[in-house]
Amino acid sequence: MSRSLERVSGRNKKIVSRIYKGLRKSLKEFLPTACALCLKNISANKFPRNICDKCLGKVSLRDVNSNLFFMEDPAEARFNFKSINVSEQFNSYYQNYTNNFYVFICTYYDEYLKNMIRNLKFHEGLEFVPVLADLIYLVLERARRCSSREFKEVLNFDYIVPLPLHKKRFYERGYNQVELIAKELAKLTGKEVINCLVRIKNTKRQSEMKSKMERLKNVENAFTFNDTAVIIGKKILLIDDVVSSGKTLWEAASVLAQNGAEVFILAITGNQKENYI
Repeated sequence: MSRSLERVSGRNKKIVSRIYKGLRKSLKEFLPTACALCLKNISANKFPRNICDKCLGKVSLRDVNSNLFFMEDPAEARFNFKSINVSEQFNSYYQNYTNNFYVFICTYYDEYLKNMIRNLKFHEGLEFVPVLADLIYLVLERARRCSSREFKEVLNFDYIVPLPLHKKRFYERGYNQVELIAKELAKLTGKEVINCLVRIKNTKRQSEMKSKMERLKNVENAFTFNDTAVIIGKKILLIDDVVSSGKTLWEAASVLAQNGAEVFILAITGNQKENYI
């Protein structure tokens, strides 16, 4: 099948790929569950789903004390990210800094995460949605067990908000991969997903920007609030797949905060370390 796909180009290739994936989905209940990375058969009841223990062991999950960062406005700060020890330092930072945001990063951006996210975003690899949602839940629960009382309160969020795509990119891709992950995470946490952000600026990909200034300008005023949602006084978990400079997430979080929400940001992956610029 893969060789025949290679002979098809452009739009036809995408159509054939979708038909093939649709057939796979319809036959799923009759086929054994396979690891999304190595295709080895695994138990249908395994958690995390769709990934074998060997491949899971190769994913660079962050240690509980390297998950949390304090993010200042990327346009103003020399150091955008400050590493926070969730069991010791969180309370003092939480009390002293209320106009900026905390970012919880689940994994390092290694080759395994890179391949999963690229396949999901650009090659319709929907089998990676439950893998990534389960990894988020796994790391969040581990942090909940090890962290301070104040940080546990933050993890007790009311709603999950996925970072939205612009309508043009949504049309091109056919789905928002972050929204799909958010819906799977909602099933695990019992929380509701609300789409209260609208992306009004069709930005270029941040990875294509050559300088920090270009990245800042690219996503400036990119989001607005869907005023049919009521989030005043609510704790929001804003999620995205990859965090780099943090500007995109900062812009989105600022809109939510301006509309009365307490915002906590979660990214599946990123290579931020202590005092990351």
